[in-house]
Amino acid sequence: MPATSTKVFLIGATGYVGGAILTELLRTSASFTITALVRKDSDIKVLEQLGVKTIKGSFSDMDKIEQASREANIVYNAADADDLDLTRAVIRGLKSQKERGILIQTSGTGLLSDNYNGELTPEGSKIWNVQSFKTCDLEIFEAHEREEIDAYIIAPSCIYGLGDGPVNKISQQVPRLIRAAVEFKQPVYVGKGTNLWNNVHITDLVQLYTLVLNLALSVRIGEAPRPEAFANFYFGSVGEHAWGDVAKKLGPILLKKGKVEKAEARSIKADEVQNFSALATNSRSVAERSRKLGWTTVARSLEDTLEEDIDAVLEQMM
Repeated sequence: MPATSTKVFLIGATGYVGGAILTELLRTSASFTITALVRKDSDIKVLEQLGVKTIKGSFSDMDKIEQASREANIVYNAADADDLDLTRAVIRGLKSQKERGILIQTSGTGLLSDNYNGELTPEGSKIWNVQSFKTCDLEIFEAHEREEIDAYIIAPSCIYGLGDGPVNKISQQVPRLIRAAVEFKQPVYVGKGTNLWNNVHITDLVQLYTLVLNLALSVRIGEAPRPEAFANFYFGSVGEHAWGDVAKKLGPILLKKGKVEKAEARSIKADEVQNFSALATNSRSVAERSRKLGWTTVARSLEDTLEEDIDAVLEQMM
């Protein structure tokens, strides 16, 4: 695949992960022609100023997604990992080409989640180096096995740190904990708060995407053997935290900023806050396959970047 002819279709370019992928592609792959699916006119303007082609539409515009995938050499789906209709539209587009298209799909280690009570259970203490799969993951790998596409799936753990995408620079899970602390006037966690998640800084994660892209291109030109489908699943996991510990670390910082009345964290039930259930689960994995690919991680820890995340969330809440 000559570099001058490489066309990329990016789904989720205005999001946190997709935006970081976009920034990295613009920085390292200037010869790529990048097209993004974008819903808002204001975001279209931002991306087009960066030299990105845009298609106005949403994740429900299957005809547009299929057509854009048909015209691309590489599709990144950094949007909804559970949207089966979207996944199928991408596969239909890619497999209609004369040369197999490449799909780099974003999944997540939430698929390993075990319970919602905020405790480290015997089952939750298991550390996975192999994967279970979502329906969309299986659909993608079945297409790979049929040699309709070349498929690669990256499953990040809890992502933290400020992104450098053009629109959304804030993650989900840690900011959700910060917003809940502001809402309750003190930090909160679910149950005993002993439940564990792995984590990864957004800049380290983006480097994993780059390594997977390089592998995909090497396979395409015959420099590397084409892996069987399930060998193309990569965990993005580095550090580990208990959600109760993170909540406790928020307290002094938020109290100093006048955003809570008490620094001491307290326990709540998961259903007391909307979209809080993920912070009550366990999800532990080890990125063995990613490391074998050459992935090295150098970013600061979740604790070391916590105040930066707090400042970004507070600014967004203003």
